[in-house]
Amino acid sequence: MGILDKLRPQSKSTHPDPNIRIEAIHELDPADIESLNAFAKDDTDARVRRVAVARIGDASVLADIVRNESEGSVRDHALATETRRWFTRRIWGRCKHPFKAGLVLASRIDRGGFGRLIGINQRNRR
Repeated sequence: MGILDKLRPQSKSTHPDPNIRIEAIHELDPADIESLNAFAKDDTDARVRRVAVARIGDASVLADIVRNESEGSVRDHALATETRRWFTRRIWGRCKHPFKAGLVLASRIDRGGFGRLIGINQRNRR
């Protein structure tokens, strides 16, 4: 890379700094599914992939990431993201007191860390 290449403005999505690429993800239109998927599946930094996973709404894409991701934290984040959405669709939508019902259910099945996986901690369990 020559000196002139370094002086040219770079696209945020291809910037070498992962923090700049994370900014690019936050600035993306949620409808730009191809770019979000590319960040989530192809970026070299796990932090960037986790941020992209959080913005993906397609269950099949998240399932693909869970199956194929080599980094455990990204894979767990994709699974947790889809699990939260599943709870929202299945439990929250059919219940008179959905938040309480979800907390009770998660606390009852938390023997294997499921509550932690879906983002419930001790402060939320009241």
